[in-house]
Amino acid sequence: MGYIYLSEKLMQLKILAQIILNSKYVCSGMILFLTGLLMVGTGYLIRNMEWGEYGWAMIIGVMLLAGSFVLFLWSLIRKMDYHSLKEQRFRKTKKETDSKIN
Repeated sequence: MGYIYLSEKLMQLKILAQIILNSKYVCSGMILFLTGLLMVGTGYLIRNMEWGEYGWAMIIGVMLLAGSFVLFLWSLIRKMDYHSLKEQRFRKTKKETDSKIN
């Protein structure tokens, strides 16, 4: 019973990974997001350990996080645009086939 449940969850995780890796914008956004988190974490570590200037790490981290957000939004916009173009082409071909039949 547990093996089947684990197998289903692994399959869902594999499908999710394929969706993420198929879109170059989402993949780049994930890389920027993780790098931004790492930089912000580095900034907090430098501040807490009082090793010196930490502002540069925080600024770079926030800029990377903003860039990842922009890439995620861009991938959503492109996906909606693609689906609308696909639907428009389908309607056009359907209209042409209907006019040829009549």
